[in-house]
Amino acid sequence: MKLSIIIPYYKCYEYTERLLDALTPQLKEGIEVILVDDGCNETRLEKYPIKVVHLPENSGGASIPRNKGLDLAQGDYVTFIDADDMITDDYIDEILKKIESGFDYCYFSWNFKGEDVIIEDEPPKWNGSVCNCVYKRSMIGKERFNPSLRIGEDKDFNERVRKGKKENILKVLYHYNLDNPNSITYNERGIKTIEHKNIFYVNDLNVIGGVETYIHEILKKYHDLDICVVYKTAYPNQLKRIRQYCKAYKHNGEILVCDVCVINYDISIIPFICESAKIYQGIHADYDHPYYITHNFKPPTDPRIYRYIAITKHIQDTFEGVSGIPKNKMIQLYNPLTIDEPDKPLILISPTRLTPEKGEKRMQKLAEALDNAGINYVWFIFTDSEPTIQSPNVVYKEPTLDIGKWLDLADYLVQLSDSEGCSYSINEMMYRNKPCILTPLHYLDELGIKDGVNCYILNHDCSNMDHIVKNIKKIPKFNFKKLEDNYDKILVKSKSHYKPEEKNITLKCTSFLGFDLIKEGYHIKENETIDVDEFRAEELLSFKGCFEKERWKPIKNKTRING
Repeated sequence: MKLSIIIPYYKCYEYTERLLDALTPQLKEGIEVILVDDGCNETRLEKYPIKVVHLPENSGGASIPRNKGLDLAQGDYVTFIDADDMITDDYIDEILKKIESGFDYCYFSWNFKGEDVIIEDEPPKWNGSVCNCVYKRSMIGKERFNPSLRIGEDKDFNERVRKGKKENILKVLYHYNLDNPNSITYNERGIKTIEHKNIFYVNDLNVIGGVETYIHEILKKYHDLDICVVYKTAYPNQLKRIRQYCKAYKHNGEILVCDVCVINYDISIIPFICESAKIYQGIHADYDHPYYITHNFKPPTDPRIYRYIAITKHIQDTFEGVSGIPKNKMIQLYNPLTIDEPDKPLILISPTRLTPEKGEKRMQKLAEALDNAGINYVWFIFTDSEPTIQSPNVVYKEPTLDIGKWLDLADYLVQLSDSEGCSYSINEMMYRNKPCILTPLHYLDELGIKDGVNCYILNHDCSNMDHIVKNIKKIPKFNFKKLEDNYDKILVKSKSHYKPEEKNITLKCTSFLGFDLIKEGYHIKENETIDVDEFRAEELLSFKGCFEKERWKPIKNKTRING
């Protein structure tokens, strides 16, 4: 017996019928076909002039059926066909011709994804399948496939049996089929693929870097295309932002099946890229710079690269001189950059006491609701009350008489009182044409303050809190009609002769350590004096044992006339 052909079978009758229809006309004396049915009990296969062996239950892979075939094989040489693949009409004749010359193992060429892969020496690393080789059975001996391996069992088998004299058949004899949903799978064939129209490859995705930003910006702009990223090592922060836009694959020997593959520096991936792909190499460095020349850093090149992408015209102009790559192999493309609309935090302002009647509990519920919804906000609460509203987004500030500049910064004033006569804070916000979040105070309609127009109204029982949170980013735009105060109707017309009198007070430092005057910007020593106004004097005198008052005198001012 010259040749044993072993076929593991699992649920692919239509494909196998086509295969056997092509194979059986080639059968002749000295040839045996052993088909091992892996737990399917497919009796229709018995109509062919081959040996069909039915295993009682599915083994979960190709290893056990192949081992069964090896145990039964009688041929001097052995080859394997997967049941859903196809062979050429001269498959057996070409193998028999080569057997006459004698060898220990022999590669033959194949077709994969419509491309002929001619094996002149060793097959590419991405295909470790046993289906592209003829083996001398005596060289296999007692070696068998390892059923415990779910990935790489073909490679493991080949490393143990592909020894001795090697031959090659340059003719294509085998066609891989990748369309069968019940296929033995690429892993078990020894072939795994990553398939996208556009693939960007980066060897290392570091925690931060220019190439990493380049990949991110490419994906932000072109993620609507069939695109993916392949890498060897990556920091989690990079993978997280990549996966917002596309799939990211860690490369473990898969073939990259694509129309376009853009690589960055590392050319060791090229043997794993399908032959039909256009390969672009990104040139991200100025290799003409003295630093690169001094350290003999050369740009990575390879004959399979279709074009080199220069990220600036300078790089395009100088690349030929440092690489030897002609300019017609270059293409100049600036790196994409998309400026995102910033996710600015909402600014909330509340100048208020934190008491029950001022809505303390409602404020706490609002903070919790905003936090739970993941709203980006900062809430400034100006109060001298105990800080009872607990949230990482709440900032407490000392009360200030100059609240206006804060209202100018705010997106909303929040006033959740049980009642108000007429809140100055609300009016100040309305006069600035800025909205509020309020409770249903009785006078709001009277002033023209309306829910959804220039404010959002939170019910006293907070029953519509979800509605407030859902709409809070929709900041109302409006023009508020200011109120007429009309106090000129009751006040007597006259002129003011008031002269504000400011006191200039001299303080002496009584601390033997001296004192750091932060506002004035210097250190005062013991027994030194300083002249300050009465408000600063009051502040410094509050530091017990540090200052004492020496004297005061009026500061001359211009008369201020009002009215």
